[in-house]
Amino acid sequence: MILFPWILQSQIELAEKKVSYTCYEKPLNKVLVDISTLTNINIAFDPTIISPDYIVSINIREETLSDVLTVLLADTNLEFEYIAGQVVITKNENKDEEGKFIFSGYIEDANSRERLAYANVYSSKANIGVFTNEYGFFSFSSKDSLVSLRFTYLGYEANTAILDSKEKNHVIKMTPNILLNEIIIEDTRLVKKNNIQDVNTFPIHILNNMTALGGDPDIIRLAGMQPGVSTGADGLGGINVRGGSVDQNLILLDGVPVYNTGHTLGMFSIFNTSMIKSAKLYKDAFPAKYGGRLSSVMDIRTKEGNLQKYSGDFSLGTISAKFTLEGPIVKDKSSFIISGRRSIVDAWIRSGSRAFKNAQGNNGQVDYTFYDINGKLKFQVGKSSTFYLSYYEGSDGFSDNTIIEARKDSLDTFDNFETSWSWGNRIVSARLSSKAGKKLFLNTTAYYSQFAFDAFKNEQTKWEIERRPIDLIYNGSLFQSKITDAGFRMDFNYNATNRHQLQFGTDLVRHQFDPGLAVISEADSLIGIDEILTRENLVDNLQPIKEVGFEANVYVEDRIKATEAIDVTLGLRSSLIRSRGTNFYALLPSIIINSELTEDHLLRFTFSRSNQFLHLLTTSGLGLPTDIWLPTTDRLRPESAWQVSGSFLSRFTEFGYLEIGGFFKRLNRILTLREGPVLDINSGVDWETEIPVGTGLSYGFESTLVKNVGKFKNTVSYTWSKASRQFAEINNGEVYPFRYDRRHMINSNFTYRVNKNIELAANAIYLTGNWVTVPSNTIKPSEDEPLFVNIFLKKNNTQLPDYKRIDVSVNIYNKYSWGRQKLSIGVYNVFDWRNPLFFYVRRSENPEETPQKKQISILPILPSVSYSLTF
Repeated sequence: MILFPWILQSQIELAEKKVSYTCYEKPLNKVLVDISTLTNINIAFDPTIISPDYIVSINIREETLSDVLTVLLADTNLEFEYIAGQVVITKNENKDEEGKFIFSGYIEDANSRERLAYANVYSSKANIGVFTNEYGFFSFSSKDSLVSLRFTYLGYEANTAILDSKEKNHVIKMTPNILLNEIIIEDTRLVKKNNIQDVNTFPIHILNNMTALGGDPDIIRLAGMQPGVSTGADGLGGINVRGGSVDQNLILLDGVPVYNTGHTLGMFSIFNTSMIKSAKLYKDAFPAKYGGRLSSVMDIRTKEGNLQKYSGDFSLGTISAKFTLEGPIVKDKSSFIISGRRSIVDAWIRSGSRAFKNAQGNNGQVDYTFYDINGKLKFQVGKSSTFYLSYYEGSDGFSDNTIIEARKDSLDTFDNFETSWSWGNRIVSARLSSKAGKKLFLNTTAYYSQFAFDAFKNEQTKWEIERRPIDLIYNGSLFQSKITDAGFRMDFNYNATNRHQLQFGTDLVRHQFDPGLAVISEADSLIGIDEILTRENLVDNLQPIKEVGFEANVYVEDRIKATEAIDVTLGLRSSLIRSRGTNFYALLPSIIINSELTEDHLLRFTFSRSNQFLHLLTTSGLGLPTDIWLPTTDRLRPESAWQVSGSFLSRFTEFGYLEIGGFFKRLNRILTLREGPVLDINSGVDWETEIPVGTGLSYGFESTLVKNVGKFKNTVSYTWSKASRQFAEINNGEVYPFRYDRRHMINSNFTYRVNKNIELAANAIYLTGNWVTVPSNTIKPSEDEPLFVNIFLKKNNTQLPDYKRIDVSVNIYNKYSWGRQKLSIGVYNVFDWRNPLFFYVRRSENPEETPQKKQISILPILPSVSYSLTF
């Protein structure tokens, strides 16, 4: 007790010690040593906590030591105290290098504790905000040790909280404001300060309420209704973004590439809506962490599982049935979620197709089925890390067999047309997400992704006289395409300050390609005159090519708050791929400028370069796509593109917003196939020279009007665009229209909330017809055989009629203490417009008649009923 007053007096004397000192651009650590020598007072510090690059200039006269140290350390994360007659300098872990307090943590759903991706964090005092990453992590800096922040997320009640910098990990819980009914939120005004980039985020609640084919909502169909995005008829064939082809879209499921997204060849996607947590579509300059594609990125994140209680849902629709179950393994520590879906129309398709073929006097049937299953495990590892294990598997099977019998005099003709396809994806990933500090977030992922496609086709004709076979001709083919990826990636998020948000990382991928093709005819004598060619007959003749390539990428991106009104995002991606002993390298810059002209008017400009090392060959002239993935080679070098775009967004507080913009994109070294015989890639090393390599060009205007306030809400988009291709070997080197060159596209979605239990919805779509290739002529090589050969002179020489469709539905909700039920009744293509899918050429039953061009439409008016139960 006697010693304490003496220590206190000693500390006061030290603090009031006068100092005179001058320096110019000198390291802080040396300045502290100088002051220690001048005052004869020991200033102790660990040299590792003071960067030698921290330079100061100071001019003081007769100031107290306490004031001098306060000024020197003001903009650092250092602080000082007097201990036993000396000054001790320590590092404040709650401050950053600029001396600001750091507030970091996660934003979670209050009910399930699932973390919310891309939520907004805003300080009205500082007039600045940040947003969470895809794992719900945020970091915010302030000069105040206590800060008031407002947290907002679509579909949740806004939450304002006062955070204390002494707390190491903040957990912000947000309550859903849509309660249990999946009805659209009825806002009275829009929240300000939304970034223009947020228009790329798909509102999942809209997805669950829009009119859907077969009553099953689909994220890819929602993407296909965005401006600048087109599809084949009824969604067939996937999405094409701003004049790009299907393979130029990078589709990610929890960060893992998916190489085929379609069930029923694109009419439904492989993504089960019950599993989707968030989805973003990038059409212009996408973030530097994404690469390897030319046109777009769609990043889909799945749910993580409820840490609090068991819950789930069951849905039965016209086309499929699905279920989801989730819950805690150990409450607040680990969880699971599993979801499955399967088509239920198999028996109807078989019986209906048999009846249809029999009515035409033929035999045979069509069979089709699909399924998918998702699963995820989540484990909390300590207070700062989470481990995830995810699995996806999905598959489609389609077959069509038609037997046509004809008789002329004593000659019997038997035609056997058979097609069978199977395709599917399998994905496994393990991910560790860690909060490595108050400003640093690390995500480490190891994954396996495989897509396999198998297509068998046989056209066979047999002639008999008096039931005795006299001749047999057939043309059979077996395609196989498999691509397998094994990858590892590390992604870092570092919020240096509120004005600098860095993302950087690296990834390594091993690609394996196994394309194969076998083409057989009667000249190969593979089967006898009285046999039917089967897929198994061709398996032994199939010798897939095995190609292995390695890809390595490094990226860095800085999102800079340049001024209160201007955000600039600078990105740089370095890519290296090794294939067949050759290295291919690309340096890919991107720039995004967002300017807030006023509080309600925003301007956006982007520029980017992109490369694609993977190639997809698609035979899509007369039939449906048959896909073969190929690697980069000396002949088939990486595809590349550059794009510029600009847009203007105007918000209306009591209404919604209007966005208009335009784009220009140039594609280089892209591939295609000639029309006619299928390319035999197993014939030898020269097959690559048979693949045309050329360029593409697309440009257009896009506009979107969104009304998202009130009971009546709608989104209407219009796109005018032009897309073309040019290959020296095709159409005599002349420019020709891209298959999905649609000059005009109008997409609209409407919803009207009658009351809290009833909602009406409608879609209205108009698209200029896409382009297909049809034979310019057919010839008969020999008068002795009734066989015709198609002659192709020009590619994409015929434009299909315009596509138009209107869908309507009504959603009826009921809420109970234990859960919710939803009944959806809808009509797809309510006016029964027979939109063409493609043209095909086939010989009639009379072998003497010339083959005819016919149009195929697959989806007439289609009513649907779906029922879902959530508990």
